[in-house]
Amino acid sequence: MFDAMTPKALARTIFVQRTPSTEIAMPQKTLADTLAARKTVYVNCGHPMCGKSTKLDIAALIDRLGPDHGSMHADLVRLFGCSKCKAAGRDRRPVFFTYIPDYEGQQRELETDFREA
Repeated sequence: MFDAMTPKALARTIFVQRTPSTEIAMPQKTLADTLAARKTVYVNCGHPMCGKSTKLDIAALIDRLGPDHGSMHADLVRLFGCSKCKAAGRDRRPVFFTYIPDYEGQQRELETDFREA
C-alpha cells in the first residue's frame, strides 16, 4: 500500500529523483564523409500532391559547396526546392532527405572478413 504524501512532499520527491539532462551531441557529417561512405542521398519534395524524388550527385555538391560542408538535413534543406511544384504554381514546402547506406559494400566486407578467418 502506498503512503499518502502531501503535495509539498511529493514535489520534493520528484525534484530529488530528477536527474540532470545531458545533451547528446550528434556527429557532424560532411559531404566528404557521405561520399567516402558511398551513401546514396535522395532529396524528396514534401508537398502531398507531388512527392518528387531526385538522387543527389554528392561529387557535384562537393565541387559546388566544398568537402567540409555539412551533409545533415539542417545543412542542406535551404539549398533545395521542388522544380515540379514551382512549375505547377504550388506553395513551397520543405524538402526532406533519404540516406541509403552502401549495403553491397558492407556485405563485401563481411564476406572478406569471413574468408580470412
